[in-house]
Amino acid sequence: MLAISGCQPPASAGTGQQAFSQFLIETVTFVLMAAFIYYWLVTRPMEMKELKHEKFLKEVKKGDQVVLKSGIIAKLQSSSEDFITVEIAPNVKVKVEATAVQAYDPEKYKKKDSGKEDAGKKDAGKQDAGVSSARKKDKKK
Repeated sequence: MLAISGCQPPASAGTGQQAFSQFLIETVTFVLMAAFIYYWLVTRPMEMKELKHEKFLKEVKKGDQVVLKSGIIAKLQSSSEDFITVEIAPNVKVKVEATAVQAYDPEKYKKKDSGKEDAGKKDAGKQDAGVSSARKKDKKK
């Protein structure tokens, strides 16, 4: 009956204990390697990103344009350790958490803002012309 594969008793009493200790060593080695890899691939890059963001928040000063995580481009008015006040439109100030600031590149956003304003004025003129011509057509009927 004990001739079935895997059901035979160990040849000596020490063999089972050696197998268990080998299993334990391999398991501990695997767990330590997995923890090391996880630290270098996940935890450390997140820590570096947080340190870079903290440094960035310390360098930003009043009047700088910043991009919030919501995508809003705003001008920094004041800042404290946890919160900042930004101006998102003339005389419209909003207080947000400092972590809401995503990026800062004044040259990039100044150029885009001026282009958007000009394009917006042109589009508004076209829309007004379209509305007035539509009204004229309605009056003729």
